[in-house]
Amino acid sequence: MRMRKGFTVCGSENNLFQSFGFESYRSLGSDTLIFEHLERHGVDELLIVSPISNPIYEPYRRYNFDGLEKMYVGIPVIVGGEMSDSVVSALLEKGCVERFMFSGSLQDNQNKVIDKVTREAGRQAVLGCLALRVDGDQQIWLFENSHKGYRKLKSYDIDRAYDICDEVIFQDMGSYGRAKHFSYDAILRVIRHPNRSILNGGIDPFREKLASKAGIAAVYYDNTVMHSENR
Repeated sequence: MRMRKGFTVCGSENNLFQSFGFESYRSLGSDTLIFEHLERHGVDELLIVSPISNPIYEPYRRYNFDGLEKMYVGIPVIVGGEMSDSVVSALLEKGCVERFMFSGSLQDNQNKVIDKVTREAGRQAVLGCLALRVDGDQQIWLFENSHKGYRKLKSYDIDRAYDICDEVIFQDMGSYGRAKHFSYDAILRVIRHPNRSILNGGIDPFREKLASKAGIAAVYYDNTVMHSENR
């Protein structure tokens, strides 16, 4: 099966942002404008992360998920960040997104909203995210839901994500938005099921090829899709 290629953007109100590293970003423009050009960039799916999740979460407002109902997007849309029960219920009712990404809920053992999506849209609609940092000793740390730091990644974190979610994003926070920096060797060691795993954070064409050979389900670029900068 062909490995999918996605694009991760951050949203604030009706605007989308492309990251160039942790808390470093550039405006791409209005979501309507971006949606019109995605297909010509060879993107198979789009992940929109609301600002409460890194890298944009403090000075910006929640992305207007409700607005997706009024716009045509030619590829599947995934949403994550600030996935409260009310937001999820509205999106499920409108049917304007294909999948929901959860990160904090996995760490906090709060399954209410995840169970709701599973029950009403099926397990395939549930996507997990493990936001990671790899240190100089190749040890892997998990970004805490409080956004105040990292803790050591545990086997339990990985097993829980696979148990609850259809696919799991392994996101390299230390390389997020930086081309050619994904910590491939270190993170590949903790992946249990390549065919249910997505790599994100510093992905480049070379690591895309490595991931494809390893049977990874998808890679999500967060840079070099609409701009050519290498940071």
